[in-house]
Amino acid sequence: GAMGGGAGEEDAAAGAGAPALRMPELPFNGDGWGPCSVPEHLREIPYAPYGRGDRLGRSADWNSNGYNKFSGKSSYGAEGVNTVFNFEAEEEDTFHLVDSKPVVKKPYGRRFQQRAPSRREREEEEARKAAEKVPGQRQKLPSKKKAQEMMRWAYWRREVQQVTYGASVDVKPDWDSVRTVPLQSLAGKTTEVPAREVLTTAGHLETVDNAYDRAGPKTERDLHKLTRVIRPVKTSRDPVMKRLDQEGKGNVFATDSLVTALMCAPRSVYSWDIAAVVVNGKIWLDKRDGSAIEMLTNSETSPEPIPNDPNNINGCQKLSEEATNVNWEYTQLVLNPTKKKPLKERHPFNPDGANLLGTAFSYNRFALGAHQLVVRCQQDGWLEMKDWAGPCLIKAVNEFDARVTGVDWRQKLENQRGAVLATELKNNAYKLGRWCMQAFLSGVEHIKLGYVSRTHAKNNRDHVLIGSQVLRAKDFATQLILKEANCWATMETVLDTLRELGNGKYVILREPNQPNLKFYSVPANTFQGGQF
Repeated sequence: GAMGGGAGEEDAAAGAGAPALRMPELPFNGDGWGPCSVPEHLREIPYAPYGRGDRLGRSADWNSNGYNKFSGKSSYGAEGVNTVFNFEAEEEDTFHLVDSKPVVKKPYGRRFQQRAPSRREREEEEARKAAEKVPGQRQKLPSKKKAQEMMRWAYWRREVQQVTYGASVDVKPDWDSVRTVPLQSLAGKTTEVPAREVLTTAGHLETVDNAYDRAGPKTERDLHKLTRVIRPVKTSRDPVMKRLDQEGKGNVFATDSLVTALMCAPRSVYSWDIAAVVVNGKIWLDKRDGSAIEMLTNSETSPEPIPNDPNNINGCQKLSEEATNVNWEYTQLVLNPTKKKPLKERHPFNPDGANLLGTAFSYNRFALGAHQLVVRCQQDGWLEMKDWAGPCLIKAVNEFDARVTGVDWRQKLENQRGAVLATELKNNAYKLGRWCMQAFLSGVEHIKLGYVSRTHAKNNRDHVLIGSQVLRAKDFATQLILKEANCWATMETVLDTLRELGNGKYVILREPNQPNLKFYSVPANTFQGGQF
């Protein structure tokens, strides 16, 4: 008992110094929940009733333009309750702000999208910024030559994808490169245009049927598949050429297709090659068997390069085959084989009496400096007009896809034929230049030109004639900006080069992807076994 009494006294002494816990007065509301009265310090604060289903917006939005995000929905204080937060705005409902600024229309079409900088531009910009950080170093201005280059149109198209083309012939290891002539060096040369001397003519001229002049975009005429025989004979196998050589009529022998290829070489883009033999001061220009130098091209000089894809109908290989076939098919269509004009000699390449297409030849001689150039020139037909009649060339240009060329022939030919021809002059400067020089070599004054198009853009087998016209060769050369004196100077340069190289066998190669004429000295047994 004594021990228990002592413990109780200690607890009482400890509790005497602790603070007392005083409970506040809690009024009892017998009528419901909430306080019975409002405290004095909370008496003037407004109060708005709210529901648990109300949407709560931002308490303060300084970025808002007056647009109510919760328009049409329940928001805080939007239930029609008359509270101190509701402001009277009767006058503001009837007030309208009149804007006197003119309405600016948005420009029509797609907005220009800035091109992403290329890798070279990014590196130049980084180098410029790094140079600016170096104290005392002035920014280097572009040189005068660089500034002139930047003004050229090609400078700003340097990002356009470049197409790589293959060589027309495989260069063998035993071929020796003996001379390289840049095509750019040939562009400014001129010489006196030699006179044409007719040595002989052979074959017969068929009359052109002018009924096909009525063909147009709305009156198309189908082109039929080639049924006549094409027999291109090489220079070295031409019996007339061999006879003229024995008679001493010249010291350079070639065909018009080879001569015009060399004359217009600065305009070419694709690769081609010509074989040459120099023997005892005489030069024979010839082609390899299987060579594509006599095949036509399409859009060779177009600003947008044609893809090098043998499987694509719009690739350079397929387009070349199509253009060559279309040209022969158009010639076959407009010629009337029942009306013939015989020439001096019989046809030199038709001993078996086959139905040949390409029946008239003129053997002409030109005195070009030290060279007596004999050229076999082909004439395609006899053209009769109201005030003129004579031999002519028959050629055809063909449209393959208006989305590539940019001009729809069926829409432009009737009223804007000049626009179609101008597009062809730009995209086919090499091919049309060769045709024009062929006319000058053969003494032809007019070229009958046909406009041929595919029946469908994706069908390269079926074609229709949608227009034709007769062009005067001299006017055509003016439109092409083709200078006959420059073409003859180019030919003279090539012949001078071969004569300087001396006796031997050579290959003249128009290099692919490089604007050069390269001369190769090849072994004597090259292109044997029926190849040359």
